[in-house]
This record gives sequence, structure tokens and C-alpha cells, in this order.
Amino acid sequence: MIGYRIEHIKIKGGLGCSEHLVVLKLRQEKALLSALEYVAIEDEKMVGHIAYSRMFYGIEHTLSNEVIAFGPISVHPDYQRRGIGKKLIEETLNWHLMWRKKN
Repeated sequence: MIGYRIEHIKIKGGLGCSEHLVVLKLRQEKALLSALEYVAIEDEKMVGHIAYSRMFYGIEHTLSNEVIAFGPISVHPDYQRRGIGKKLIEETLNWHLMWRKKN
């Protein structure tokens, strides 16, 4: 299942993996957009994750409500090269575009 929205999830890092630390820092800074944080589930396991956050800009280093970026995006190594990352990007971008049309 792709596009399973999450609000708060603990992401474990593996050897050489730091994406979970990036997500943690984004949450601490209140920059993470929880409406655009999704996971991919296959074989009853979380195998992928994508997060979006507001971007800092300007001399004042202010969080923007106008500019967002995606990342980190991660897919478990055993599930890579199956289009999961692509689907996570497509689903979240489609959700965001629909939301913008309504607002």
C-alpha cells in the first residue's frame, strides 16, 4: 500500500543511515509537514518513507509557508528498484496539488 499517511512514527536507522535523524530534527524544528509524511507498506512491513518540510529562507532564516521540499525519502534496500520511491513521490505530489486547488 502506497500513500499511507502518518502523523508520528519512529523510524529506525541502520548502519550508515542518517535519514531518521533528519526526520527527527525536522520534527523538533516544527518544519515537518505531517499531512505530507507518508509510508509505503508491503508484506505488512514499512518499506518506504517520505517527508516534506517547510524551507528556511532569507537573511532572517525564517521558515516559509510558501516553499516546501521533499526529503528525506527512503526505501528499504530489499525493496528498492520496484518503483516504491517513485510512487511515494507521485502520491504525495498529487495530494498536495489537490489540496492547493481547494485552498
